Amino acid sequence: MTSKLLLYLALLAAGLVLGRAGVFGKKMYSSLDRLQMMCLMLLLLMMGINLGSDRKIVESLGTIGIKGIMFGLSTILFSIIFVNIYSRFVVGRGKRG
Repeated sequence: MTSKLLLYLALLAAGLVLGRAGVFGKKMYSSLDRLQMMCLMLLLLMMGINLGSDRKIVESLGTIGIKGIMFGLSTILFSIIFVNIYSRFVVGRGKRG
């Protein structure tokens, strides 16, 4: 498991270095964009196949969905609350002075 993670990080770092160095031309970047999108779609398909083949997950999908919706709604609600608090007390002070 650790070796796979290190491989992923090494590949990410190599891509970062190559991208920053400008090794690829502008035309190559548009091709990379399409390749990246195709790989992402393939990854999502494989994840769906993996989840669909697990009987326990399929049986508890209703419970997982309700918990997911509640988590998402609570995240949105508390984000709105804390942005309002931040805006009033931190950003609002800068306007007074």
